Amino acid sequence: MQIKFDNVNFFYNTRDPLKQFVLKNVSFDLEKDNFIAITGKTGSGKTTIIDLIFAFLKPNSGVIKVDDFINCSEKKNNQKILYNLRKKIGILFQFAEYQLFKNTVIEDVMFGIKNFCPKKNVKEKAKEILELVGLDESFYDRPPFELSDGEKKRVAIACVLGYEPEILILDELTVGLDTEKKTQIMDLIKKIQRDKKIKIILVTHDMEIVLKYADKMLLLDNNKIIKEGCPYDILQEDNIEKFGIAIPNIIKFINLLKKQDYRIKKNTIIIDELIEEIKKNK
Repeated sequence: MQIKFDNVNFFYNTRDPLKQFVLKNVSFDLEKDNFIAITGKTGSGKTTIIDLIFAFLKPNSGVIKVDDFINCSEKKNNQKILYNLRKKIGILFQFAEYQLFKNTVIEDVMFGIKNFCPKKNVKEKAKEILELVGLDESFYDRPPFELSDGEKKRVAIACVLGYEPEILILDELTVGLDTEKKTQIMDLIKKIQRDKKIKIILVTHDMEIVLKYADKMLLLDNNKIIKEGCPYDILQEDNIEKFGIAIPNIIKFINLLKKQDYRIKKNTIIIDELIEEIKKNK
């Protein structure tokens, strides 16, 4: 599925001659990328990109394409067109558990299926999705608000997967989770991306996650995309910290090794693999 921004500008208060741009001349094409991370300082425009993809907002100029859907200032889209777009896109916000509102877990998961896939066997589909996210029948009749944070996020993921989106957008999904829970959730997301052939767009400040899971990274600064490409390459660039991102420890270690003339195979990010690379240099 193609997601393309062509010279997109967005700003509020259009009558103000000193208007502040939220996005300025942003262009990218994500057709060939399966797991994309969007990162940058707070206020750099990350969430606005999501809102434009989902057509919550219209750009002031430029064009956004999501397959055959066009979002631009000149084009009006009726509710049927917007419905068809939003069926293709699942969004989980920073506190995804706030998207839960039914009395039981299975009712929450069934809600999206009923609205977007009414012809399916709704309850059986909900059970299938809950199994996919690692929640067995003991969770079906439990109130969502009594679950742990990690379990709530799994239910929220199941709610979105129920209507079979082609794109899954995650806005700071792992905030508030410890390292173990982050890994569990992100391993689940990677499995969903691989098995269901869903395009993942992840908005995050966590460079450890970006390095481990993303195929492509978009780095925003001053409301523009300043870096686009392989996370491993971008995170090894000199002075990359000035853009407000924390370099993963393994990248720092690899950079130190390279200064000592160690030859490290590209994309070595697993510690056991790195140890083997170091042994080869002896």
